[in-house]
Order: sequence, then C-alpha cells, then structure tokens
Amino acid sequence: MTSGKLMEPLHLDRLPLENLIDNLQAPIIITDERGDIRLINKEALHLYECKQRSDFTSNIYNLFSLEDEKKRFRSSLQFSIKLGELSNRFLAKHKTEQGNALDINLKWTYIKTPCPCLVFFAQDITNLKQVEKESLNKLRQLEAEIERRKKAEKNLKITHKKLLEQISLLKGQKKINEAMLRELVATNEVLERQTIEDSLTGIYNRRYFSQSLESEIIRARHLNEPIALLLIDLDYFKKINDTHGHLIGDAVLKIVATTIQDLAGPSNILCRYGGEEFGIISLGTNIEEAEKLAHKISDHLAQNPIAVDHQKVTVTVSIGVSSILPSRWKAPIEVILDNLLKTTDKALYKAKSAGRNTVEVYKRT
Repeated sequence: MTSGKLMEPLHLDRLPLENLIDNLQAPIIITDERGDIRLINKEALHLYECKQRSDFTSNIYNLFSLEDEKKRFRSSLQFSIKLGELSNRFLAKHKTEQGNALDINLKWTYIKTPCPCLVFFAQDITNLKQVEKESLNKLRQLEAEIERRKKAEKNLKITHKKLLEQISLLKGQKKINEAMLRELVATNEVLERQTIEDSLTGIYNRRYFSQSLESEIIRARHLNEPIALLLIDLDYFKKINDTHGHLIGDAVLKIVATTIQDLAGPSNILCRYGGEEFGIISLGTNIEEAEKLAHKISDHLAQNPIAVDHQKVTVTVSIGVSSILPSRWKAPIEVILDNLLKTTDKALYKAKSAGRNTVEVYKRT
C-alpha cells in the first residue's frame, strides 16, 4: 500500500497541521472529498496496527472489511457532502494492517474552505460492542430463565397439590419403612460381620486376613514402611481337645484370641488363620520389633495358664516371624505377598521342628 499525497497545507497559529494532529490523543484521518487519505496521525497508525505512514492504505474505503458496509458508507458520505452536512458518523467493521477486525464508530467533519477536506475520528468500539453483545446474550438468557421459572413454578404448584394429597398416606408408610430399614441395617451388619469375622473367637477370619494382607502391603509400599507377619500355632492343641473336650478347647481358643489381641494392640490386625493358628499383620513394624512382639505373646501364654470351667490349661505357641519392605521390591504385589507368607510359614515350621514353644525369625540376606 502507498500513502496519498499530503493535502494542501493548513495552518493554525503557524504550526504545521501534521504536528498539530500528532499531538491529539485520538485517531485522526484527513481525506479529500474522494476519500483519498492526505494525512494520518500516530494514534490512527497505532489503532490500525501500521508502523509507518508510508505503509498505510491510500483510501478511507480500504479500511472497511465488509463490502456491503463499504458501499453504504460511500453512498452515505457522498450524499452528506452533497447536502453540505458539516458532520456525521457511520458504524462499521474495519480491518487493521495485521488483518484484525475492529468495530469502529467513524465520525467526520466536513471542512469546505480553504481546501475542502474530511476530518475523520475513528473511535474503537470493539470492546463496547463485545460488552453489548454479551449483555444482550445475558438478557436473552435471563428472559429464558424467567420463562423457565414461570413454567417450573406452575408445575411446582401442581406437584405440591399432589404431594399434599399423598402426605397422609406416606406418614403411615414412613413408620413401616423405618422399621424395615432398621431391620435391614441390622441384618446387613450381621451379614457383613459374618463375611469377615470368625464365628467362634470373634476376631477376623481367613478371608479378611487375605484381603487385609494385600491392602496393607500396598499401604506399606506407598508409605515406604516395613510390614511384618506373625503366624502363631497353638502347640499340641489336639491333645487339649482330647484331654479336656472340644468345649474346653473352643473356650481356650476364644481366650487365646482375646489375649493375643490385647498384647498385639489395636493397630495390628489379628485373624484366625486356621483351626488353632492365628496371624498378625503389623504395618510399620521391622523384624526386630516383630520378634519382640512374638516373644511377648509366647512368654505371656506360657507363663499364664488359662482357667476354663474350674480347670487350668497350659498353652504354649510356636511363632514364625517375617518382615519385608515392599518399596524395595519392583515385583507385583502378589509376588511380595506370596514371599511374605512363604517366609513366615517357613519360620513357623522351623519353630515347630525345634520342639515348639519357641519363636523363629526369617532372616533376609
């Protein structure tokens, strides 16, 4: 694009016109009656993203981005000149040197003498148009929301009337439902306990043991903590049953379970692993701490005979102990779980082979 020739010089207080309009804080474009641009100021260059006057378009009509608006503006401008109107304005889409669209309120003043020209003031109303558009959209949304709420209110009144008619019936049904709910909750609690609780001793069962061991290994890996497993087997329990009877044997199992739970504490998970075998899952416990706990249980049981039905039954246990740090293993959880079980079972077998009433610890190399 090339710039047009500068219009015939106009002087105000002897200052060049170019210097005068450059000092104005508004985009100014001066053209002749044909629309050929004769002078532009810095604000106009900035508005239309043009660095130099020499690069600016040569005609005011070239600023329009829509052809139909350009034609309407041309007709409006020429008609205004013919009528001798001194000022007017036109709203249209313009384009910058960089191709960006602008909403422009183009105001002009027609100067007839000494040299006929048009002084245009380009007001950028892009943001204003956007706000206007958003406000209009919000207004439409508000109108739609009001209409929706009116319909909802109407439907609500109808529904409310129906609900009032049903309240008397629901009051009686509510009492029945509440009773059924209480019974259902109680039944569910019993069923849930039955799935994870050993019916004889009241501690967790083998199923819960398997689930908990896997989840605790996952927690140990996440927390970067060790996890220990203790397998406890009552020595010669068959002899207790044969000597004292199965009712006494069952009572002994209950007391042993309660005793071990008290000694292990609430932070450890105690389960009935088998007939006379128990398991303790201890998160955050290293091998030394696990061995100490095993001796605490073994010594207490051996030194405190169990009184059942006016009889005293001496109980000793064999305990296998193993501990592992899952975070050091790259293997799947199933592999770690299997290793912990097998090493603990191996330690238990060693304790029983050593004559029972002893604690054996699996030493990892």
